[in-house]
Amino acid sequence: MVRALARKRHLSPEGEEPAAGEPAVAEPAAAVAAAEVREPAPEADVWTVVPDDAAGRAERRRGLLAGLPVDGAFTDAQMRALGDADIELLDRRLRALPVDGPFAPDDVVYLAGLDLDALARRLSGAPVEALFSPEHAVIVASHLQTPEPEVPASIDPPLTPEEYASLVVHAAVDAENA
Repeated sequence: MVRALARKRHLSPEGEEPAAGEPAVAEPAAAVAAAEVREPAPEADVWTVVPDDAAGRAERRRGLLAGLPVDGAFTDAQMRALGDADIELLDRRLRALPVDGPFAPDDVVYLAGLDLDALARRLSGAPVEALFSPEHAVIVASHLQTPEPEVPASIDPPLTPEEYASLVVHAAVDAENA
């Protein structure tokens, strides 16, 4: 608009029409009125600023965490340790494990950083008929990087979850000593 006013003032003397090829310039009052008329923005383009409510966010997150298969409340430090973990995905993966009972909150924090799909495959493929306790599942989880243990010939499957967890620990110790 400022250019239009400058052009009007400097390029066309009062009352003269612009030369061919030059854009017509509106009178200053008309230019100002045209600049002030704006179409309203469509609803989809409108942004709303929502104040950051840290306490509300923490309470919502605490509610999501309470829905996990856990036998206690998470401390603030445990909530921070979970970071940006997808709680709904963590919940589905924990519930997919062949485990009987809820986990301790610190075990959930530990398991959140592991490959729970690999743990589910390891537990489901174990020569065990019963469900694992949460404690035995965490023991197996802590040794996921070691190869699956071999069942000694002297032991007839199926094993108990305790026996399988023990074999996992022995296999991890043997792998470390090799």
